[in-house]
Amino acid sequence: MSVVSGDDVAIRRRIFNSILLLCAFVGLPLWYATTSVHRAELPTAQIYSLSSQLRSFVSYEIPVYVTVPATASGVVAEAQQRLDALLGSFDLPISWHIVLKPGAGGARDYKVELVMDGESDKIYVSPFEDRKIRLYASPTVISNNKVADLIARALVQDVFADEIQMFARYDRPASAIKMPYSPRYHVTLSLLQGGTDPIAWDIEQAAPLFENYLRSLSPYANFTLDSQVQHYGKLSDNIALRYDGDKKAFLLKEADTSTFIDYSEWGLDQNTQSVPVINFVAYVPASAVRPILIENSASNSFIVPQWGGAAILNTDKQVLEYGDLLPVMEIFASQLFQLVGAPSTPKSPAIRTDILTRVQSLQNMHKSIDNLISLCKLCQQLPNISVPDSTREQVERAIERIMEAAAAVKNGRWGLASSLAAEAYVLSDKAFFQKDMVQQMYFPEEHKMAVYTPLLGPFATIMLLGLIRLVNEQRGSAKPKQA
Repeated sequence: MSVVSGDDVAIRRRIFNSILLLCAFVGLPLWYATTSVHRAELPTAQIYSLSSQLRSFVSYEIPVYVTVPATASGVVAEAQQRLDALLGSFDLPISWHIVLKPGAGGARDYKVELVMDGESDKIYVSPFEDRKIRLYASPTVISNNKVADLIARALVQDVFADEIQMFARYDRPASAIKMPYSPRYHVTLSLLQGGTDPIAWDIEQAAPLFENYLRSLSPYANFTLDSQVQHYGKLSDNIALRYDGDKKAFLLKEADTSTFIDYSEWGLDQNTQSVPVINFVAYVPASAVRPILIENSASNSFIVPQWGGAAILNTDKQVLEYGDLLPVMEIFASQLFQLVGAPSTPKSPAIRTDILTRVQSLQNMHKSIDNLISLCKLCQQLPNISVPDSTREQVERAIERIMEAAAAVKNGRWGLASSLAAEAYVLSDKAFFQKDMVQQMYFPEEHKMAVYTPLLGPFATIMLLGLIRLVNEQRGSAKPKQA
């Protein structure tokens, strides 16, 4: 057995220590710099504070101008008292008030015209005039000094009844029919022909009517529009039509409307834009199965939840003119308002859009804060996930937009509030689904061990064996030599 000299042991010790120092002062810092996770600091305290204060700093005040005869000049102040009492009974989760003002108001204001010579109490909201409400007071109401009560009840129970209910449940899930909210939508009007005879429609003349409704919804979202004609759109074999001899028509069961649209064969929803598409289909059946009537449908139409709507046109015309398409555009407009979640009353599209815009603004602010809270919880639960600086910037911008939207609401600028709240919602979505963060959510610690073990295992083994040999040699060299 060879004897190792003390000089050899000292050289090996210096080599071993040099490797350790190299690992400690070069390898570890290099490893830390290349593998450390950057976590930008999120304004967590501000987000949670914003969540608790949302209901307190969002305040809606809706001015309504009331025109009354000179003999009833004091009725406005009395109606305001009745109105406040009625609204107080609803216990809404946010501050929401109607403020009555005497006078005619402006072109875009809510206006109540009180007519004192009505035969009976009734309210009329024009489907064409913007935000104008005509209220008729009967002689009985006038003689009993109940005009103020009539004004208050008409506004709370008729004009703004749906808005009050929508605000009461603003933080609950939306209906199954409503399209998921987006700041932009694309609308496609399609004419589908079931037969073989060519057919056309004068959509250039009829589309402006539908575009008027899209413009009225512009405070809620931006809409683009196109149209198309599809031939030979035969009905699916799963559709069971029953011929009714009395009505001399084929009846389509209401339950079968869910399978009426043939998505695979009709070539619908092929829009390549990165925005939600709302489809409206005017279907002309083949002559062999015409007319088709939908059970329990006066308009012979139906809605496909979160997709669009359809109307069946039983006609043998080769060209559908403006007069033929006018009722179809009205049906599609009604379906559009339902798909975006607008209230059913009152009839004025302007008032319905206002209500939808106000409620959606609050919902977008609420959903934005929920997204930001979910992001904070995610970062707390996954301490090794990276938080890029871009995520922090998006979070800060989302908070700014929420605050700006709340200020716009207080100032009565509901269109601006809607756009700011929508921007906050988009920013919060981008922050939560930031691609770098999403990728690391699916990179657990076991994967890191699988990467490090083949690299560090052999090195650690060599260093451990070298240390053992060095210790043994050190002990051997330290024993006293025999004489």
